[in-house]
Amino acid sequence: MLRYQDLARVAGITNSGASRRLEQMTRAGLIERRSCPTDRRGVFAHMTPKGEAGFKTAQRVFLNSLERNFGASLKPGDAELISAALSKLP
Repeated sequence: MLRYQDLARVAGITNSGASRRLEQMTRAGLIERRSCPTDRRGVFAHMTPKGEAGFKTAQRVFLNSLERNFGASLKPGDAELISAALSKLP
């Protein structure tokens, strides 16, 4: 569960762009809006069971793609080096 503006920041898009995309996801039943208990202006996006199932499917497809495309060429320790390098990017 994240606030809409936090999702926008993480995704690197504007607040209005995030609102549009999150509204599409709400209509599709992937997330639901929940009010922030400490700030009445704040809204949280909460993943629904349908959204969680979709995420798990997408994650599985993504990981299979990584394994298929990079698994054979990576040596032990390479994944950790790549992860460390990527974590330094802004």
